This record gives sequence, structure tokens and C-alpha cells, in this order.
Amino acid sequence: MNIIGLRKWFYGLSLLIILPGVVSLILFGLKPSIDFTGGTMIQMRPENPVSISILRSVLESNNLKDTMIQQSGNSFIIRTKPLSIEEQKALVSSLESKLGKISFDKIDMIGPTVSAELVRQAIILVFVAAFLIIVYLSFRYKPVFAICGVIALLHDVLVITGLFSIFGVLFHAEVDSLFVTAVLSTIGYSMHDSIIIFDRIRENMKFIKKHSFEEIANFSTLQTISRSINTSFTVVLVLLSLLIFGSPVIKWFIVALLIGIISGTYSSIFNATALVVDWTNFRKKMKEKSK
Repeated sequence: MNIIGLRKWFYGLSLLIILPGVVSLILFGLKPSIDFTGGTMIQMRPENPVSISILRSVLESNNLKDTMIQQSGNSFIIRTKPLSIEEQKALVSSLESKLGKISFDKIDMIGPTVSAELVRQAIILVFVAAFLIIVYLSFRYKPVFAICGVIALLHDVLVITGLFSIFGVLFHAEVDSLFVTAVLSTIGYSMHDSIIIFDRIRENMKFIKKHSFEEIANFSTLQTISRSINTSFTVVLVLLSLLIFGSPVIKWFIVALLIGIISGTYSSIFNATALVVDWTNFRKKMKEKSK
């Protein structure tokens, strides 16, 4: 199979996946949780069985319409706009009067200053990770491998953020600090896959002299593809188990990881090495023209 020879089709598939998300990001952006906007988080356990719909109706009667409710068994986490101490007391009283006895495990207030700091740190973390990857790959291989590897990482970041923008519109999915963790984990996982292929290319170039760089790159990709897919498949199985049987509290975190692992595996196999080949061919043509 000539994966590198079909690289333009894979580029097109990547654009087909990314473009709807980019459009959604431009039009709607991401839906930040109170981790980034500030707000009040209430963790409670009613003694009597309560459904999310009933709980939401109680909250709406207290003028809290845009709230996020997560349920795990008979335990609930409510994320809502910032509430003063008096508003918190009034809400607690209203919940107890309409739902019966309730154990409140935690009532936290996240201010806008803390939220702004989290946003700043999240952006810095992503750029620092990309910079360190460029430095490492430039030292270990060549700058072209580093740059193309990071471009493939940007593909994965755009896939995750774009889909979560769409999920925010369709399913009210919010991005929080766990979402940033999922993005950073994807960056590390995707680069790990790319490095395996890059390393095989470097080794094969020492012993295969008669073939072009494109042929060596394709051969190296085919040598490592089963390993990458099998490794990713086992991780996906674990994540699917967590998504189906795990706590709803971490549902969107697991979804972000699933998207990241699948996208990272795809970009490492079908995009990263292909970009290196195109860059190498372009530089070769430019050198020939300059002669």
C-alpha cells in the first residue's frame, strides 16, 4: 500500500474533518465551564431519589436557567453562575424545601480572577509543549521533522476544539481544566506515534540507499502502522469502557481523550510523514532550480 502516494487524499480528508469545527469555532466558539468563567459549584446528595429534570425545574424556579447538572447515582454536581452567600443560602433552603433532606458535600465559589489565570496557563501550556517538542525533534532528527510534527499536532488540536465547539452547540458540552488535560495528553500521544515513524525512517535511511526518500518514508510507515493502530485500539477500548460504565462527571473528558487518540493516530500515520516528504521534495526542487 502506498500511503505516502495517497497523501493528497488524506490531506483532503483532514480538511473535511477540520473545516466544520473551524466554522463552528468562528461562529460559536467554545462553551467554557465555570473553571474559566467563574461561578458556583454545588455538590449534593439528596436522601430521596431525584431526577435531573426535577432538579432543573427547582433551579429554574430560583432564576438559574443556564446551569450544568451532572449526576452519578444519587449524587449531583451543579455548576451555575456566581452566587453570593445570601443567594447560596436561599438556594439551599429552596432545594431542601422541595426535594427533602439533602447532604451538601461542597459549595465552592470560583472567582473571575482565578478563571482568567487558568485560561492564561492553559494557553501557555499548549505553546510551551509545542516549543519543547520542536527543540527536541530538531536536536534528535532535523528541523523539518520537528515543524511537520507540530503541524500534525495542530491538526489534532483543531479536531478536538472544533468538535467540542459543535458539541457545545448541540449537547451543551463545556470545556474545563480536564479538557486542557485531554488536549495536552493528545499532543504527547500523537507525537509519540510520529516519533516511532521518524525513528524508523532515520534507521532505514542508513541501510536503504537505492530508493528515494518518499519510498523509504512509505516503507517505514508500513513497518510501524500495525504497532500504532494496535496500541491505539487498546487505549480506545479502555476509554470506551470508562465512557459506558464510568462516572458521568468525567464523560466529556473521556470523549475528548477518545477524539484525541483517534485523531493523533491518524495524523501521525497519514499526515506527519507525508508533510515531511512534501517539504523535502519542495526543498529539492528549489535547489535544482537555483543551480
